[in-house]
Amino acid sequence: MGVLENGTNTFYRSLLQKGDGGQALRDMNEATDNAFFPFSVEWLFLQILKGYFNEYTTPEQVAIRAERIVAHMVLNGASSSQADMARRQMHAFLSDRKMVFDTQYRHFFFVDVHPEIAERFRMTFESCFQEAQAS
Repeated sequence: MGVLENGTNTFYRSLLQKGDGGQALRDMNEATDNAFFPFSVEWLFLQILKGYFNEYTTPEQVAIRAERIVAHMVLNGASSSQADMARRQMHAFLSDRKMVFDTQYRHFFFVDVHPEIAERFRMTFESCFQEAQAS
């Protein structure tokens, strides 16, 4: 029997016998030499978002991404003043981590489709990121 099968069997057997999800998780990990790592959906959301922020919203990445858009505009006849304005707007848009957080929070937790879920997952940019409190 493999680790996944053993862990799944142990987890559900314990859950059905004892009716305690926490104990079932402990039993599963004991049976599989701690092969599984429990985490919350909030933790997963923040890990994904931190990765995105660290990889795609650095000043260098924002500049690269903005220039791709501006270059396309210039190739299609935009004036230098239009390109400069678009560049500033793109830098502001791509650097707005709070906007990204708010938008992705609504999609990730389905709050945009089911607003009542917001009560279950209370997260704000300010409560999740120290930099927001320092600003």
